[in-house]
Amino acid sequence: MRAYVKFKLGDVLLRDIGPGDVIGRIWTAALQIADPMVSEAHALVSLREGALKLLGLRGRLSIGGKSLPEVNLSVGLRVGLSPATTLEVVELRVPDALLALDLPEVGFRVLSGVALLVTQPRIDLIAGASPEAAAILWGDGLTWFARLRGGGDQVLVPGSHVVVDGFRIPVVPVAIGASGGITIANPESLERPLHLIVRYDTVHIHREDAPPLTLDGIIARIVSDLATAGVPMGWQLLANDLWRDERDPVILRRNWDAALARLRKKLRDARVRADLVRSDHGGNFELLLARGDRIDDQT
Repeated sequence: MRAYVKFKLGDVLLRDIGPGDVIGRIWTAALQIADPMVSEAHALVSLREGALKLLGLRGRLSIGGKSLPEVNLSVGLRVGLSPATTLEVVELRVPDALLALDLPEVGFRVLSGVALLVTQPRIDLIAGASPEAAAILWGDGLTWFARLRGGGDQVLVPGSHVVVDGFRIPVVPVAIGASGGITIANPESLERPLHLIVRYDTVHIHREDAPPLTLDGIIARIVSDLATAGVPMGWQLLANDLWRDERDPVILRRNWDAALARLRKKLRDARVRADLVRSDHGGNFELLLARGDRIDDQT
């Protein structure tokens, strides 16, 4: 479930690097290049549109003498970082599915390199390593691990969970789509069109050859508000409507994160697309409807 690329620099075969890894002159780069003409953080390996790409950061990339901001990686490709440094792709692998965390509000975060699981100011997975983080996640090429703050190492496999600071975070396999999006693997039931009947305090989600899923209470109201709005909405606006007597923004955020986690768990347990309620990672949310999905507004 690991995506990686292996480069050759001259006669030296370099180690595997994966999505999120930086190539550059600085000593903290995943692939350090000893060349003064290479920038400290020159380029980034990224998994986009179902393919591994090299993105220029503080430096440009050169293919056949042409300067480019990004390139699609393929075996045999030679990428110039400077007049003296050219990387050749000798091996590349993009599996059908990768391991990811399904984070409240944030959504899927594919595991790559060494990453920190933080919970303040919001829960997220970021590159780096620090003993102060809620958890450090890393892989050895075959297995992924989580080192919890104050605890031991935990092996991560599909279906397991990482529990930190009151959050119970699912570990899921995700399939990489041709459009670059990711969804939970096992698509046979997830791809069926959805029929949503929204009644504000209840929402019924129907699919062919599957029992209906009923949402009620706060999580039904979230779906109903997004369905009737038809446009992305900020979490603050939604939370203020759901908890009208609460004025403390910290409590509102905590309530929102907890409700969103319950909603996504209900969707996931019923094998409904967890990205039905989509975040733009900027605080806005919307219903992400696929082809054939329909909404019956009975609010």
